[in-house]
Amino acid sequence: MNIGRTAASPVAPRGMRLSDAVRRQVRCAMTEPANAGGLVDPETALRRQAETLGQRFPDVDQSELEERVHGTYERLKDEAAVDSHLVAMTEKQVTEDLRRSGETVHVRSDDPA
Repeated sequence: MNIGRTAASPVAPRGMRLSDAVRRQVRCAMTEPANAGGLVDPETALRRQAETLGQRFPDVDQSELEERVHGTYERLKDEAAVDSHLVAMTEKQVTEDLRRSGETVHVRSDDPA
């Protein structure tokens, strides 16, 4: 059995409790505010999602994408018992809806060199 430390094993500096060192390490790695509990604000995530969908579906107006994303999210949220994966489910649903309506997905490999 290997009991050595790995790169992921936290080491507390002298005089600091390990739990404080871990908290400090996590704080530094977060991209969202510490008071968010490690979760991304849904509004921020939905805005990013609409931007990403805009790159994948460049022929669709950005305001339409934002409406679709927010509308789909709200519908899924109203029906959901658990909301931990609503943002991912929203992207999948909007993508499927756009494809069904005949929109073409832009693929980066299709870009001219």
